[in-house]
Amino acid sequence: MQKKLLTNGNVFKRTDGRWNGVVWYLDEQGERKRKSFCGTSKPEVKAKITEYIADFKHQLTASDESKAKLEDSMKNWLRVFKFPSVERTICLAFQPEVEPPLNS
Repeated sequence: MQKKLLTNGNVFKRTDGRWNGVVWYLDEQGERKRKSFCGTSKPEVKAKITEYIADFKHQLTASDESKAKLEDSMKNWLRVFKFPSVERTICLAFQPEVEPPLNS
């Protein structure tokens, strides 16, 4: 499951005079999570929320595997899931075009 924004952010004033903001989202497992922001003024908190939402949306488009080529997706799968569990010589014989991790 893909991450998903549930709110565009709520901003409210705390009893101690500071401002707080909250953004709710669903994570990859479908669990509801929140991200909190705190600041001394309402515009400061709104700016933090806007920046977080823009970054969140950028991460979603960058990680969308449905728009990637199959070749790129398979190379990513090999690099992330397969190469760490096998020896470097097997990695090179298995797929010479893909760079194996350096920690092997």
